[in-house]
Amino acid sequence: LNDERTLNELVDRHRRKAQGGIHKLAATLSQRGLDSKEIDRVLGPISDPEERSVAMALAKKKFPQGGPLSRIARFLTARGFDEEVVRDISEKAASFGEARSE
Repeated sequence: LNDERTLNELVDRHRRKAQGGIHKLAATLSQRGLDSKEIDRVLGPISDPEERSVAMALAKKKFPQGGPLSRIARFLTARGFDEEVVRDISEKAASFGEARSE
């Protein structure tokens, strides 16, 4: 990826489609030939709240009624989210069904 515009479009598309976390995007960029310094530069502006928002959206879509904590955690980990984000969102997502039944 030599073209800055193509790189930015790839990152923007990944974030808009809520395809996964920063680690997944970093792996995609690495597979396309970017070195680690360039990946860090491109991913630096992605904020933790944005990452959590994407993780929560994916968890709600996959587990609208909640589910086992371990299953939600595996789902989010497989999509490249940071360990701290996975732990936090998994705990919240596991209780989706409980909040509705009250």
